[in-house]
Amino acid sequence: MTASSQISFLAGFANSVFVTRGLGPQDYGLYAYLIWMVGMAVSLSTGALNVTTIRFVAEAVGAKDEAQARALSGFLRRLLWLGLLAMATVLGATWWLPGVHPAALTDRLALYLGFTVACAALKATYMFEASVGKGHALFQAEALPPALIGLVTLPLNALLCLSGQSLDAYLLLFAGASLAHPLLARHMLKQQGLLPDDTPLTQESRTRVWHALGWHTSFTLVGLLSTKSLDIYLLGLHALPAFVGYYNIASSLARAGLDVLSSGFSSVLLPSIARAGAEGGRDQVQAIFEGAVRLYQCMGILVAAGAWLLAEPLVTLLYGTPYLEAVPALRVMALVGGILLPNAAYSAVFIASDHHRARLLFITLSSAISVITSLTFIPWLGWEGALISVFAGNVVTYLLVAVLAHTVLKIRFPLVHVLRHWLCAGLAFAAVLWALPTDAGTVQRLLGCGVFGLLYLVLSLHLGAWPDSDLALVRHNSKHLGRLLSLLTLRQHRT
Repeated sequence: MTASSQISFLAGFANSVFVTRGLGPQDYGLYAYLIWMVGMAVSLSTGALNVTTIRFVAEAVGAKDEAQARALSGFLRRLLWLGLLAMATVLGATWWLPGVHPAALTDRLALYLGFTVACAALKATYMFEASVGKGHALFQAEALPPALIGLVTLPLNALLCLSGQSLDAYLLLFAGASLAHPLLARHMLKQQGLLPDDTPLTQESRTRVWHALGWHTSFTLVGLLSTKSLDIYLLGLHALPAFVGYYNIASSLARAGLDVLSSGFSSVLLPSIARAGAEGGRDQVQAIFEGAVRLYQCMGILVAAGAWLLAEPLVTLLYGTPYLEAVPALRVMALVGGILLPNAAYSAVFIASDHHRARLLFITLSSAISVITSLTFIPWLGWEGALISVFAGNVVTYLLVAVLAHTVLKIRFPLVHVLRHWLCAGLAFAAVLWALPTDAGTVQRLLGCGVFGLLYLVLSLHLGAWPDSDLALVRHNSKHLGRLLSLLTLRQHRT
């Protein structure tokens, strides 16, 4: 399963590079906007349904009630069709509403809306089939189709790029890939005999499903607004399509860098905090939380510094010089993502503590902040306003979650240690910038990243950014890292 996920990520990334290079900034911006429309249509119409399907089908399977699992799948599938019908109706109605869509879409609006509805319906159907599979512990139904389709479309996108094909060719290939996803997933379910039926649910089951759907719908709707998805829409209305492309490139690269560095730790944090809460109570949760914040902050700093130094050669290498306008956006988003990476520790605490109302309150407030900053800056300043909105909105949200967690969960933020991390990072980064020439090449910038990482680590060890408990934990779990810490801190390592 891990291999399938890695293949999907790498194939998807490579496909995006070919699409970006093949289309150029203006057409790629239009392509990115249409794909964003597909994603939003899927999330708004069926996002909450997938989580609900996994939960209730898994419960029925765990209770050894396969008939109930098939009945639940059938009932939820009918809700899927209703959601897709509502989505198609709403999107179709926007064809008559002036000013709702970017000017770049208006010449072929009916065609683009048809593309969005068709691809969203196919993607939503695949996600539902994958959710049914996950409920039955058939995880391949989610993992294998993207990996296989990504590998198949990779040479096709490369061919389109090399032959200079138009936007329509890329959209047609995307539509074909969207069709293949649900066909493969449904074939896998059929092989295992996991297809739903039309057996009616009891009133009690219906009530439980509707209750869960209500909560998950609330989380989905407010969560979409907190992911800065509104920025894409407003950029489409108030800037050229190319800037949508720049925004998409910058956010994708920043997110990929943060995910690659932190995903392994994130996968074990939630169960660790949940177990700590059951075994040692709040004090043990507090200790794990503080350690997680310090580690997340360290990883965020490394990504932010690396992105700042390597943004220009990275964008040029992957996408070419026409996309250099994405460089400042990548730097801003990597910096913001690095500052906010400790939020992952807060999310784990909220989920593990079962404070659903507090979590919904946080998501709602953060969404409100995101909406306010987006509506304030983007219509006013366009592209620059989007970058200001990303920075201002996320920093205010970061402060909000710290206050909320402290008030509701009595979780204290290790502010002193975090400030010391940023002090060490600032000193190390200033030294690297002073040493690098203004016309530094890629090799020099790579060396600068290495020097920064070493200086930052040494300074953080000597200026108290890491408490003794963190260092003792490292020494206990790794002799090699323990010796390295002893060397860097000039202390005798004791086994």
